[in-house]
Amino acid sequence: MSSSKISKLVYWLLAGVLLISISLGSQPNAVKAADAQPPGVTIQKIVAAYHQTFALDTEGRLWGWGAYDPLIGGLKTPKSIDFFKDKKIKDIAAGSDYVIVLLADGTVWTRTEGGSSKALFEQVPGLSKIQSIGTAPYYAYAVGADGKVWVWNHYGPSHYRFEKPVARNDLQDVVQLSGYYAVKKDGTVWFLGLGGEEPAIPIEGLTDVRKIAVGNLDQTVYALKKDGTVWGWGSGMGSSFFDIVQVQGLEHFVDLAGGGHHFVGLKDDGTVWTWGQNNAGQLGDGTTQNSATPVQVKGLSGANKIFSGFQADHSFAILKDGTVWAWGGNSKGETGTNAEEATVKTPKKVMFAPVAGNAGGKFTITYHGQEGNEIDSAAGNDKGTIVAATSQGLLLSTDYGEKWTKLPLPAEDRFYTVKHAKDYFYFYTYNTNKPKAFWSKDGRVWTPFSVEGAQGPLTVRNIVLLNNQYVMLASYDSEETHVFTSSDGISWQEKSVIPADDVYLVTWNGKRYTAIGGGYRYFGPANQRNQFILDSGSKQAAELIVCTSDDLKDWTMQSGSVKPSLRYTFVVNGVPVQNYDIGLMEESSNGTIKLYDTWGNVLTSKDGITFTLKPEPAFKKIDSRTQVLSNGKQYLIYASLWRDEGVVFTSKDKVSWKAVKIPNIPLGMNVLKSGNKFIGFGKGGLIASSNDGLKWNIKRSALPAQYLEQVIRVNGRYFAVGGEFQSSVPAILSSKDGNVWSRIYQSDRYDTETDAIRSIASNGKRIVAVGGSLSYISADGAKWQKHTVKGGAKLRKVVWTGKVFVALGATLNIDRAKNKYTLYSSADGINWKPLLTTTNPITDIAANGGTVVAVGTKNNKALAMSSKDLKTWREKSFALGKNNPSWKGSMKSASFDYDASVTFENVQWVNNQFVIMSDLIYTSKDGVNWSAVTGSYDEYLQKTPSAKSYGKLIWTGKDYRYYKNNILGISKNLKNWDFYEIDRMYGIKNMIWTGTDLLGVGDDGLIIRIKDKK
Repeated sequence: MSSSKISKLVYWLLAGVLLISISLGSQPNAVKAADAQPPGVTIQKIVAAYHQTFALDTEGRLWGWGAYDPLIGGLKTPKSIDFFKDKKIKDIAAGSDYVIVLLADGTVWTRTEGGSSKALFEQVPGLSKIQSIGTAPYYAYAVGADGKVWVWNHYGPSHYRFEKPVARNDLQDVVQLSGYYAVKKDGTVWFLGLGGEEPAIPIEGLTDVRKIAVGNLDQTVYALKKDGTVWGWGSGMGSSFFDIVQVQGLEHFVDLAGGGHHFVGLKDDGTVWTWGQNNAGQLGDGTTQNSATPVQVKGLSGANKIFSGFQADHSFAILKDGTVWAWGGNSKGETGTNAEEATVKTPKKVMFAPVAGNAGGKFTITYHGQEGNEIDSAAGNDKGTIVAATSQGLLLSTDYGEKWTKLPLPAEDRFYTVKHAKDYFYFYTYNTNKPKAFWSKDGRVWTPFSVEGAQGPLTVRNIVLLNNQYVMLASYDSEETHVFTSSDGISWQEKSVIPADDVYLVTWNGKRYTAIGGGYRYFGPANQRNQFILDSGSKQAAELIVCTSDDLKDWTMQSGSVKPSLRYTFVVNGVPVQNYDIGLMEESSNGTIKLYDTWGNVLTSKDGITFTLKPEPAFKKIDSRTQVLSNGKQYLIYASLWRDEGVVFTSKDKVSWKAVKIPNIPLGMNVLKSGNKFIGFGKGGLIASSNDGLKWNIKRSALPAQYLEQVIRVNGRYFAVGGEFQSSVPAILSSKDGNVWSRIYQSDRYDTETDAIRSIASNGKRIVAVGGSLSYISADGAKWQKHTVKGGAKLRKVVWTGKVFVALGATLNIDRAKNKYTLYSSADGINWKPLLTTTNPITDIAANGGTVVAVGTKNNKALAMSSKDLKTWREKSFALGKNNPSWKGSMKSASFDYDASVTFENVQWVNNQFVIMSDLIYTSKDGVNWSAVTGSYDEYLQKTPSAKSYGKLIWTGKDYRYYKNNILGISKNLKNWDFYEIDRMYGIKNMIWTGTDLLGVGDDGLIIRIKDKK
């Protein structure tokens, strides 16, 4: 070896990144990790970059932490990234500050900073059928099914410096691409050039290589041979190569990984070794001393995978028990260990919260109320074909609404629209980062299509037929609106961009196109085009957003630009938000455009540029309404007034309007016409049809739409209580089978004084329900009597103790310190006696065998109090969230009359014990002595406890069921849990076990049944 090369090797030795001769010496004692990774999450690969980390689990899910997303800053614990929720990930790789993702469908996606896209990932164009990927600090690689290697710079497609992938023709049979090197199937290593585009050069004298590890900003390389030996070489800032040298003493290695200025090695005995720089704890030995010889990472044994990355000062090891451990730089939380310190000097465990599974594969879910059955959107043609969409599927009629067939949704999503234009039906989703769109000729067979801009798929806002062509409005969230046209309704071409966001209406008056996007409300005068005074009393005005074009190519903004001089009524971060809502009333044959707003005004324009506003007193109380329809004799507008009261406004001249009611349909409907037939869709999923728009035949009856608080089973019947609205108009429903429900108690729909019913209980002979200052009594569940409870408290909960009924009431004040909470007892549910009154918030009660447990908060600690005689109460306090750093911040504002971070919110008697679901699971046989159960429940709610904690529990006879919001958990022992997400379970308030399935009730007509699949 030449003296110059020797001197360079000495330089690398002193730098601590290239080893020539080493002695491992004695090995320190290793501590084996005992804690297993939570059920449901097994990590298979980790990639590290500058201040950020990504991981891929065995289910094909992506996780991220550290500073990978500038919008949310540094995450200290892993977060499941749902961008690819519907698509399985095959592999991931990272460069200096970017990551690429290979999907199972062969497409490649990238995440970089500095692009114009607001999406978390962008698809790399020109790549398909990709089999594997690799990275260098600033370049990325992909290998196709044909073995061809593609290379491109690391920028995303929306970045102005992005360069499209270019194919290399000098490489085949590649098994690894890392840095500017490639490993082939035959074990040879090839240098690809610093730009990844120079001719490949073989590294002479190196064979039988299993893997290479590139670090030190691509200037140092180690090769792991199949015999476990390690060989190294380097280059001085890209100049000449050092000779390949075996690193003496590095033997029995099974894996290598390169970091920013350090390396990691895994031996066949499961120990992990590191060398190089250690200023950020990269070596994991408990010090910050650099080392040119390998040191053993403290506290690790049984490792089977190791990871680091270009420009990363942090590293990871996966142990044989599936746990993940990290050490090194942590200034942005990139270790994922939830550590506060910027340097993690010894390995700490990385906690992956359990991920909710696919509920569809586990349960059969049916809905028996308005939720899941309400018609969210509908459209029809003139030939009797009507398509209506619910969250559970499509309803199709081909005979003008007489008969309906259930069909699956083209795509499942919470937000969608059905439209019809000329020859086609359209279905498109919105409020999602992956919008989808479909077209159909008959409403049965749906074909997907997409319209794309520079940032990927756009969200469709509207599709209409104008001037003998199809016109589509589409946009990204809060950005300008793109205009597409089509001659056949299937193939679309982008025509132009409207210089305004959230434009959702476009019209043609025979001379010009007018695009309208609502507008802005403000305080001040209305002295410019399309500015109007809305309400003289509040001095509110509005400016309409109007853009016009003669050819759909060039647009002129006629009004609606943001003006610094105006005092807008709704501003977020200094930016006005559109809050003036309008709808299309009608387009007249003479080109006149009529709009309506939610203030009872009609806006009219003859030229499509300037609108005039005219108040219409008849429309002043309208909450929602349809466009103008006609039955040939008069014009009709269907509207909903306060509390959903339905009316039809009729007129013969469209000037004078008269409100009439539909006798058999008291609530409002959305109405469309198909041919000469009127089809109406109302609350609770009601469907009706009419020949003249005034006399209606109900084709599908309305299902319950109440806000329900609790359900119980008494003497073979189910009873559910709540209100017609969220907090008022008491309602009691009854059902024999839990599927078909009838309303057996109803008060005045327009009563604003009487509270909804909050709770119900029974002793087998008498049923007692409570809400507000009232109790409701029934012996048979059919006839109910209402009684006033003295004392002024609002009753929240009632239970049967085995001896008497006990109710919890609250008297709330604007000053929370003056709130009072009272417990009452009653033998008959009519006469109530106060037992205890306190200013400490009491949130829930439970009872069994004469023992009552009440929970809440006292002196900034959670409180559980119990009594066997309803006279003497024993208290116990709990400090919550000690092992959950997110607890206090997340829970602080979770309630309006107490601090939820120091409060127990519910207690239940479940499976022969009292149970409190909080930061942990607390159990007690007697209500006095409590034990805390830890496990995957508390791990699951680590990052978002306000959304996942304080749910309720059910015992089925074989396992526990936990529910909160859209989450359903299953456990046999309260320690190990499997969680599932059910989107349409939001608003759930109460569930019971029927003996065969779960029956739950909740907000807005949620009546859900969940049965395990066999």
